[in-house]
Amino acid sequence: MVIPSRSDSGGSDTRPVPIQPTRADETASRREPRVGPIRLADRYVVGDVLGHGSLGTTHRAFDQLTQRPVAVKLLAERYVDDTTFVQRFMAAAASAGRLHHPHIVAVLDSGLLERRPFVVMELVDGQSLRPLLASRGRLSIAQCATIAQSVADALVYAHQHQVVHGDLRPENVLLDDRGVVRVADFGLLQTAVTSDATLFGSNALQRAAYSPPELLLQGTIDERTDIYGFGALMYELLIGATPLVGANVLTGLSHRQPPTPPRWLRPEVPAKLDAAVVSALAPEPNERFGSARELRLALGDQQASPALTQEVASPVWRGGVHSRRQRGSRGVSHHVTALVPILVSLTVILGAVGAFTVVFPRLFAGFQTIDVPSLLDHDLGEATAIASAHGLTAKIAATQPTDDRPKDTVLGQDPPVGGRLRRGSEVKLTLSSGMRPPNVIGKSLEEARAILTRAGWPIAGVESQPTAIAPAGTVVASRPGPDETADDRKRGAILLVSSGNLAVRRPTTLASGAQAAPEMVDGNVDTLGKLAAPAPTWVEVELAGSSTVAAVELVTQQDEPGITIHEVWLWKTDNQFRGMHTFAGPTADHQTLSIRFDEPVRDVRAIRIATTQAPGEVGWREIRVFPQ
Repeated sequence: MVIPSRSDSGGSDTRPVPIQPTRADETASRREPRVGPIRLADRYVVGDVLGHGSLGTTHRAFDQLTQRPVAVKLLAERYVDDTTFVQRFMAAAASAGRLHHPHIVAVLDSGLLERRPFVVMELVDGQSLRPLLASRGRLSIAQCATIAQSVADALVYAHQHQVVHGDLRPENVLLDDRGVVRVADFGLLQTAVTSDATLFGSNALQRAAYSPPELLLQGTIDERTDIYGFGALMYELLIGATPLVGANVLTGLSHRQPPTPPRWLRPEVPAKLDAAVVSALAPEPNERFGSARELRLALGDQQASPALTQEVASPVWRGGVHSRRQRGSRGVSHHVTALVPILVSLTVILGAVGAFTVVFPRLFAGFQTIDVPSLLDHDLGEATAIASAHGLTAKIAATQPTDDRPKDTVLGQDPPVGGRLRRGSEVKLTLSSGMRPPNVIGKSLEEARAILTRAGWPIAGVESQPTAIAPAGTVVASRPGPDETADDRKRGAILLVSSGNLAVRRPTTLASGAQAAPEMVDGNVDTLGKLAAPAPTWVEVELAGSSTVAAVELVTQQDEPGITIHEVWLWKTDNQFRGMHTFAGPTADHQTLSIRFDEPVRDVRAIRIATTQAPGEVGWREIRVFPQ
C-alpha cells in the first residue's frame, strides 16, 4: 500500500504566538501600588490596618454580602511563591473555619489575592491581653480564673476537632467589649512555622517563653504544645512575667527546669489554678495533662471568691480547766449505766442517717429523673463515661459517614440535651462511621488539590493511571474514595490521575478528506464509526500539538469476522511518517488490538491507521492513544 504524502499540511505554523509575561514581570505587577481600596473575592472591601504580625497585616474590612464589618488577615508577599506553604495555610484556614465556639474567633472565609493568601475572620471589638499586661503588670485573680476557664474550654473544643493552636500568647487572646475571652489564629502560625523555618527564628525571643522544649528542639507540635502554652500564658497573667524571665531561652533547653510555682510568688493564687499551671509547664510532654479535657477538669470551678483566696480557720472551742476535790468516787457500773442511753441514742441516729443516705436512695433510685447531659462531639469513650457519671448508659443506635468528624464521634443523641430520663435509662447515640473525602473524580489535578486542602485533607500522594476515557491530568479515582471512609484525615488522600487518552474528542479525518464519525474517539466502545469505504483506506487522528506516544489501542468495528491487515503510522512534527506496527490475522467485532512501543515516541502530531485488507466495510469503535 502506498502511503499518501502530507505536503498539504506539512508547512510550518506561522501564526503569531502571544508573548507570555515572565515571573519577574508578574512579581513587579503585584508590587505596583493599587488605585482605590482593595477588594477581595468581589465581596470584601479592605480598609484600615488593625495590626501587623509575623504572617502579615490585619485589616478592618466590610463584607458587602452580609453587610457587616469583618477582619481580614492578608499574608506577606514572601509567601506568594511558596506553593507548599499556600496549600498548608489554606488547609489550616479550612480546618479553623469549622470551629464555632463562644471563646474562639471564627474564621469566615479564605482565598487568594493574586496568589497571596488571605483569611476573613470575625471582627472582635476589644483588645488583646498584651496591652492589659503592659498597663497593669499582672491581672486580678478573678480575671485570671475566668480567662483560664475560657481558654481551656476553647482548647477542649478545638482538640476534639483535631485543630491545634500552636501559638498561645497574650497577643492571640482577646477580650471583647463585654469582657468575653476570644482565642484567635488557631493553627495558622503553626502552619507557617512548619513551612518557613526563618519565621520562628526571627521571633525566637518573643515566642520561646511560650513554647515547650520539644517544639524548640525538634519542631514537634501537638495537643501538648497548647497545654504548655496555656501554662505559660496563665503564669504571665498571674505573676506578670513569663516562666523563663531572665534566662537564656535559646540555650540549654534540653535541661529546662520547672518554674517557681505561682503560689510561691503570689500566695492568693487558688491551689487548683496553681497546680494546673505547674503541671501544664512540665518540661517533659508525658508529665503534662494528657488532654485539654483533663486540664479543664483540673481547673474545676475557679470562681474568684474568698473561699479560693483565703483559708478560713475552723473554730476551736477552748474550755477552762477547773479542778476540785471529789468527795467520793463512783463505781464502774455507775459509769456503764450512764453510757447506755447515749449509746442507744447514737445507734438510732446512725440508723436513721444510713436509711436516708443509703437505703432510701437505692430503693427509690429507679424513680429519680436526671437531666440528659450533652454527649455531642465527644468520642464514644468520653460519651460513655459522661453518661455513666449521670447514672445513664450510652447505646449505639446508628452510624453514618461525615465530612468532618472522626470515626466514633457522637453526631446525635436521643433524647436531646435538656430532656429528662429515669436513672439507669439509655441515651441512644448516632456515631460517625468515618470521614469521607470530597468527591474530586473528574476534576483536574490542581482543582482536586484545592478542594481537598480546603476541606482539611492533605495530599498523601499522586499516582498515574492509564484510562481510555478521561483526558490527561484528570482525577479518575482517590483512596479513600468519595463513598469510602477513613478514621480521620491525618493520613491524607491519594489521587489517581489519568495519564490520558490523547485521541479522545480529537479531530479525525478519512482518506476521502471528510471528517470521520466522532464515535471513533468519544471514549465509548458501545458507539461505532465506519470507515465508509472498503480497503484499502485509512483514518487519521490529529493530536494536540507535539505529543509523546507510548501505546495505541484499537477496538474494532466489524460486520463479519475475517482476515484483516491494519498498519499503524505516526506523523512526526518534522512532517515524516514513521511506520510502527502491522496487525495481520483474523479479527472480529469488539476485538481490541494493542501495541506498546519499546520506547515512547516523541514529537508526534498525528496517528494514522491504514486498513489494507478487510472483509467488507470496517471501522473503529474506539481509537486510543496513551502517553505512557
